[in-house]
This record gives sequence, structure tokens and C-alpha cells, in this order.
Amino acid sequence: MAETVEAGVAIPNLPAKAYFKALDLLSRGMSDCDYRTAAAAAHARLPNLKDWLSNPDVVQDRLDIRIPELAESGTMMAIMADPMGLSELPDLVQKFKHLADCREATDAHFEDLNLFIRNRRIVRQKSGTLINGFKEELDIEYGHRAAGLIS
Repeated sequence: MAETVEAGVAIPNLPAKAYFKALDLLSRGMSDCDYRTAAAAAHARLPNLKDWLSNPDVVQDRLDIRIPELAESGTMMAIMADPMGLSELPDLVQKFKHLADCREATDAHFEDLNLFIRNRRIVRQKSGTLINGFKEELDIEYGHRAAGLIS
């Protein structure tokens, strides 16, 4: 994974091809509302991401990337109740200092997991419950997170 140079501009190394194949699966799974596939793809990408970020050739000061594992993937793993995959996210942001800004978001995925499990229980036990009812049942101030997980 050597850094390449095109037209005199250094291009940082990119993750392995398997990472991008799983990214495609994640994107297609989300688009198709196939959250099981999306969550599995998200989980599968974590080792490739760790390997890439651990590579000494990756110039971390120049990284200005949006890493889906820390956003959409965490939500997919929460929805599919994948605490093993979710537990890797905080380790990832702790290990790589340039991901420090993502710590709060990764911690929120565990709350999403808990909310989703509780949401499913309400849907099964009290079908027809409106968002305000979910807010009350979940004892949360704002219903937008519950609504997002429900949808």
C-alpha cells in the first residue's frame, strides 16, 4: 500500500478492495431496506478499516474522510442487534486519535441499540402506537431518534 503520486500530488493510500465491496453491499442494503445485509456488510468492513488505519503509510494528518462505520454502519448494527460489531466502534475511535471527534456518535449507537430493542417490544405489544406514545413508553424527551429507528 505505497502512497502514489499523480501529477506531482501525493495521494494517500486507500483501504483494501474488500472494504469497498462491503461498502457497496452496505449502501445497497440500506437502499433496499435490507438491514440484515447492511449490518453484516458494516461488520465485515471493520477489520479492513482497522488494517488501513494501522498502516504506517497512511498519513493521518491528511485524513479528512467520512467513515460510514461511525455513522450509518453503527445504526445498521444497532437495528440488527449486533453488539459485537458495535463494541468495535469505540475501540476504533480510541485507537486512532484523528477519529476523536467521532467518539460521541459511536457511543450513541449503543443507546440506539437499546432504543431499537425497546421499540420492537412496543410495536409487538402495542401495535398502532403513535410517535408520542413511543416517547412516553421509552421515557425520552424527543421522539426523533425513536421515529428514525422505527422508520
